[in-house]
Amino acid sequence: MVSNSTFLTLGYTYGVWRLISSILLIVNVFLMQSSGPFSIIYKVHLALSLMMTPVVIYGIFMRRIIFIVLHWVYFTITSALQIIALITACVLTVTTTRDKMFNTDPELAVIVETYLYIAGITALIVYYTGVSWVLQGLVKTIRHENKTTIERHPSSLHSVID
Repeated sequence: MVSNSTFLTLGYTYGVWRLISSILLIVNVFLMQSSGPFSIIYKVHLALSLMMTPVVIYGIFMRRIIFIVLHWVYFTITSALQIIALITACVLTVTTTRDKMFNTDPELAVIVETYLYIAGITALIVYYTGVSWVLQGLVKTIRHENKTTIERHPSSLHSVID
């Protein structure tokens, strides 16, 4: 069992990591000045990431459960979309590779690409599980803190309301 202080430390670390990754995403979007449907997806992802990063950081530092849960819903949706995109890319890559490329040994190329996509999907699922565990632990920690605050000082009920 992990202590509440450990979940808070992991939460702070996740908040800083989200901030760094949002900054790197800004750099990535501006360095890859491309047009087409994927550039729109990148820019929408950038906008959502820039909106949700302060939400989770505020929720962690101010101990607001609603903001952490809101970020967890956003994270769940984006992770599901990324898994769907990886599965779709795997299927499309396998069918095009088998048909058009690698005249010498297309089966080997298909096998290698499939394993790489499976590794990517597995890594994304492990990442999602870890972040979800931290966010849910933060929610439980904040609820525990709020419960002990109410038990000690019943007049401080207004500080618990999200």
